[in-house]
Amino acid sequence: MVGSHHSKFTFSRTALFVVTTLTAGTANAAGYQIAFDSVGGLGRAYAGEAAIGDSAASMGRNPATMTLFDRPELSGSLIYFDASIDVTGSNALQSSKDTVPSNVVPATYYVHPLSDRLAVGLGVYSNYGLGTDFDDNFLAGDIAGDTELLSVNFNPAVAYKVNPMLSVGAGISLIYATGEVNRHFGGGAGNFGKNASDPLLSWKGEDWAFGWNAGAW
Repeated sequence: MVGSHHSKFTFSRTALFVVTTLTAGTANAAGYQIAFDSVGGLGRAYAGEAAIGDSAASMGRNPATMTLFDRPELSGSLIYFDASIDVTGSNALQSSKDTVPSNVVPATYYVHPLSDRLAVGLGVYSNYGLGTDFDDNFLAGDIAGDTELLSVNFNPAVAYKVNPMLSVGAGISLIYATGEVNRHFGGGAGNFGKNASDPLLSWKGEDWAFGWNAGAW
């Protein structure tokens, strides 16, 4: 059983717009998953990630799993994300190639048992992130320009084994997020005496927030 909460997001309107635009539902299988926070978890589509405890990375999903380790554990990952997504329309102005930029997604976790009942840990990873990059002269440039979202979560946590059948854990999340949106006039440019690639709007925002996560095992 796991739970999480994030509060007091004081994003600028820019960052709030980006988060709202890019948020998508989570598939039951691996699907198109952006939160690459564990190599081992990725290999099994993150099934059972909150209970397996096979590496320190499990603390990011359920801090209670830190009581499963009897010695210090360090886990890290460096995942290269390279999507090939093209938009093909009836002509060149309605088409755009490689609309999702390649990215490197790092993550690090450390668990340190203090006793056979008590453990502490620290995770540094990303909760979410995504970017799109359409051609500047794309006809739908007012809704499909350049968009980028990046987040980093610093998550210290503590776990306690109540008895052999129950462990509980909780952590604090300090989250940094930055987002950027650029749009172009696109197909409606002629109505304003502009070219399709001329900038229509540009927003950029960054901020810090805090939250918490908790779990039981």
